[in-house]
Amino acid sequence: MIGVLWAAASLAPVQTELRLHWLTLIAAALAAIVGACLAGWQLSQRVSRPLTAVTNVAAQMANGQLGVRAHLSKTNREIATLERTFNEMAIQIEGMLERQREFVANASHELRAPLAVIRLHAEAIASGAVVDQDARDYAAEIDAESVRLGHLVEELLQLSQIEGESFKPPVEPINVIDELKSVAVAYRSRSAIKHQQMQVQIASSIPDLYIQASHLRLMVGNVLDNAVKYTLEDGQIILVAVWHPTDCKLVIEVRNTGLGIPSNDLSRVCERFFRVDRAHTRSVVGTGLGLSLVTAIAASYGGTLALHSSGIPGEGTQAVLTLSPTLFMDQIG
Repeated sequence: MIGVLWAAASLAPVQTELRLHWLTLIAAALAAIVGACLAGWQLSQRVSRPLTAVTNVAAQMANGQLGVRAHLSKTNREIATLERTFNEMAIQIEGMLERQREFVANASHELRAPLAVIRLHAEAIASGAVVDQDARDYAAEIDAESVRLGHLVEELLQLSQIEGESFKPPVEPINVIDELKSVAVAYRSRSAIKHQQMQVQIASSIPDLYIQASHLRLMVGNVLDNAVKYTLEDGQIILVAVWHPTDCKLVIEVRNTGLGIPSNDLSRVCERFFRVDRAHTRSVVGTGLGLSLVTAIAASYGGTLALHSSGIPGEGTQAVLTLSPTLFMDQIG
């Protein structure tokens, strides 16, 4: 006889154990998720909080509060670098706006004076307060002030164009020697009126270079114009131009025996509208923009304008214009 043996055992303890394990796993997973969320939130706060602060500072600057700055983060190097760069940019913007305000104020002053002269003289002529020779003198002064206004506006436009547009290299070379001689001839006649001696020494080794002729004439012309204006009668002006093939530089030097520049003004004479004559009198006609133009154009050619003077009248000033036109040349020779 074949028998059957039944064995039975309860699974409740096993199921209970499995349930506990599942609950433990679920709790651990939930804890991990919550912990990850908290860690992510804290990390995002550490990143977003300083960025929000920078955004708030930018908004304040947009509302005209240019003196505000972002506080540098002490916990995040990358954010600190961003904030430091932002502050440097803010300083540059503030300085640029300050220069613009100064520029507008100086331009307004320079424009106001001749306009006042023109208006007063025109009113005097129109009312009949001056007649005959006096009226003709007034008309001549109106004409002179109108010419000066025209020069001022022209130089303002030139300076704005040079500083506001990207530099476009010349497409054709020019004969530098001929251009320099042409400028020298123009100013030699002006210096002759004051019985000044002008010497011109232009090296024959200067090659044709990629410089805009108008730029070269403007730079050299402005420097020579200052030399003629600030050199007394019977003084001396020397124009020297040489080519340095080793470092491919054109060096143009203008020396004079004029009044010189005081040492405390030497670093500022290339600023817009700055004139050694602080009272802005008309003893020497000018706008105070000439050397600013020279400096801006020279920078376009990788060059500089350097001024040297002892400030002693009679010892004059030495202006050295250095250009690197080969930056835009394909080949020389």
